[in-house]
Amino acid sequence: MTEVYIGKISCDKKLLDKTDYMSDMQLYNCEIYESCSLVNPVFILMYDARFFGCNYIYVPLWHKYYFMHNPTLTPSGRAIVSCHEDVLMSNKDLILNLDVYVIANQNKRNKLIVDVNYPQEILSTVSNLKFNATPFNVEGGYNTVLSVIGGKLQLSE
Repeated sequence: MTEVYIGKISCDKKLLDKTDYMSDMQLYNCEIYESCSLVNPVFILMYDARFFGCNYIYVPLWHKYYFMHNPTLTPSGRAIVSCHEDVLMSNKDLILNLDVYVIANQNKRNKLIVDVNYPQEILSTVSNLKFNATPFNVEGGYNTVLSVIGGKLQLSE
């Protein structure tokens, strides 16, 4: 028998620390269904109407958190629950202790480092230079050289 805590989370799956969003975590005894991986385990539990509203499992033995999927009730009154590891929450301490330099996230970015997945703002300059005397202008009019760099137009005199 393996002990698991089954409850609910009420936050985005992409959130690293879901501790504050867990509720109704109840202790259950279960069996591991046949051979399974630690990433996608399947558990067999005695049926309890409370856990069918749940969506999250913590397995203390493995120190891992899981999203619940497809609870199935068997004729013998047991429930088979498929799970998928929440790698962010399972590795939360490791991730928080990393010494890394984050160059971009959904809210902020470092403008000094180019992130190819982030649209860049391109400024351009258009210069209009006038010349009086050139070999191409023998009648005293003006010649114009137009130089464009970038994408957006920004006129300068």
